[in-house]
Amino acid sequence: MSHPHQPTTQTRRSRRAFLRLLTGSAAVLVAACATLPRDPKAANPSAALPPPAPPQAAQPRPAVEVAPPPVQVVATAPAPPSTATPVPPTPTVPTVTPIPPTATPVPPTATPLATDVYDPARLKDKLGVAVTSYAGSIPERAWNVELAAKRLNGTKVAPGELFSFNQAVGPTTLSAGYRIGYGITMNNGRPDTVPSVAGGICQVATTVFQAAYWAGLPFEERHYHLYWIARYGVAPSGKTGFDATVDDPGVDLKFRNTTADWIRLDSWVDGENVGFTIYGVDPGWQVETIGPKIFGVVKTSQAVVRQEDYTMPPGRELWVEHAEDGFSVSVTRLVKLNDQVVDRYDFTNRYLPSRNVLLVGAVPHARAEASRTPDADPSPGRDAEASPTADASSSPTADASSSPTPTPSQPTPAPPSVGSAPPPAQPTPPPRLVPAKANGGLRPVVAKP
Repeated sequence: MSHPHQPTTQTRRSRRAFLRLLTGSAAVLVAACATLPRDPKAANPSAALPPPAPPQAAQPRPAVEVAPPPVQVVATAPAPPSTATPVPPTPTVPTVTPIPPTATPVPPTATPLATDVYDPARLKDKLGVAVTSYAGSIPERAWNVELAAKRLNGTKVAPGELFSFNQAVGPTTLSAGYRIGYGITMNNGRPDTVPSVAGGICQVATTVFQAAYWAGLPFEERHYHLYWIARYGVAPSGKTGFDATVDDPGVDLKFRNTTADWIRLDSWVDGENVGFTIYGVDPGWQVETIGPKIFGVVKTSQAVVRQEDYTMPPGRELWVEHAEDGFSVSVTRLVKLNDQVVDRYDFTNRYLPSRNVLLVGAVPHARAEASRTPDADPSPGRDAEASPTADASSSPTADASSSPTPTPSQPTPAPPSVGSAPPPAQPTPPPRLVPAKANGGLRPVVAKP
């Protein structure tokens, strides 16, 4: 009989099997531990402790399997935090495609230049005013003066443009409505007065010249008469030497509009006077005149020259020229802006002596040529007084007696006859000569005072 505490055979076998199993497992464990890397800090347990610092991310440890044969699993460690300065995101800027300029820039239409368009409401300032008298003129001359003035009324000149008297007044012919007056021409070295179509329109040109003179506008062409006509020197707009003669073609009166806006010429007549006013926008100019200075006076004869005219009815008499001394006159005009001279205009006129000429109607010779009607633009001059009286007070000489005012036998003469023929012996006078503007030389022109 066995002892109750003595193990049986079966028990001993189970113990031996357990011990063998335990011994094998220990061997496997020792072998596995031998493959792990040695930590130098293992000998110093205190060194293995982490320093008092911010916690670091835990490093993964390799996983080990005991059985079957170990399979090493490699785990990817997380990337350490970057120490580079973070770059802020670039804002998205919308892309703008530039529009290339056009070949011809178009100005804005909202604010056009005011002077591009004529507007009479802007032209309220009187830049220049002039008045001359044609009282006492024969009916034909008075008609021509009034017709030319009316055709110039309302003439507009844009900024920078050139005014031309001949272009603005139009044709000065019989077909254009003008009548035969008297003009001046040169005959045998002295002035002579002869019938002329549109005789008298030079008074209109003279009045326009005076208005433009006082407006301060610069002249580009201007001619004076062969002899001085006293009525053109009457104040307030007239002075000795303030005249202008015209004829188309070849002799013109031209000035330029140098203001910043349009100008307009307004005219008026009342049966005795003709006037012009130049309207515009006041540029602030001051007009000063130096002179007139008169020199080189040549005394004239006071004798009356009776000249037969076969175009006039027999017995009719008409004063067509009045005695005036010859002389030279110089004038200077200064145009100032804020006391600074912006334009200077100098001119010198040289007038020949004139005579007292009385036309007398005469009976044509028995062998007179067939009647002839003057053409639309005859060669004689178009400028003569053809009036019974003249104002001697504006003569360049101080002695009024040297410029008489003869009285015609017929205060209101009848219009000259056009159909009567001159005698064969009377030659056609040559064209009138006046000093040229540039060099003072003489050249043929036609004038119609």
